[in-house]
Amino acid sequence: MLSTTRSFELDRRVREAFDAGDLHAAAEHILDTLGGDLVRVIHARFRNEQITADVFSSLAEDLWRGLPGFTFRCSVRAWLFTLVRNAGNRHLDRELRRERAQVPLSDAPELRNAVGRARTQTLAGMPSDGAERLTQLRNELSEDDQLLLTLRVDRELDFREIAVVMLGDEKAERPEVVREAARLRKRFQLIKGRLRARWQAEKKPDDSSET
Repeated sequence: MLSTTRSFELDRRVREAFDAGDLHAAAEHILDTLGGDLVRVIHARFRNEQITADVFSSLAEDLWRGLPGFTFRCSVRAWLFTLVRNAGNRHLDRELRRERAQVPLSDAPELRNAVGRARTQTLAGMPSDGAERLTQLRNELSEDDQLLLTLRVDRELDFREIAVVMLGDEKAERPEVVREAARLRKRFQLIKGRLRARWQAEKKPDDSSET
């Protein structure tokens, strides 16, 4: 997973490539650095390797289309996880095929290897579904709550980054992001408490046979 320090380093390197006008290098560095994390988040949502691969490919197209207009008002990883969520939503709306046909990666063939590395290497190491009861409990949560846990616990995004993702807009104004971050922090604590209570309740011995 990408630490905060590595996230800052990613931002710096992408900005350098961006300022030099080398968008191909910027996009390839993003995919090489964040690709595995992005695939894991998609897979956690859909639990299907083919859908994960399709959504990740759509995400790569979004990255290539959106990079020229990226303003660095949020971190690169917050922007990428926003793209992940949007690509997944389009898949659920049955728009994935149309979106994929509009901007083929043939326009940027040098990114194909980066997309392939992130997708195939990460999917090959995915754990089997439902391996642990905790995973099952998380799967019972709403989609937004699952995403909140994934971004905070598994990917270690800070709450302002998560707020950008949840708002779906990397250009959201700072007061709106701050308010959403505060709401998500409280929501996160509630979710943790509920999961902990469920986990502890299931670990207790069954006393139903006592008189």
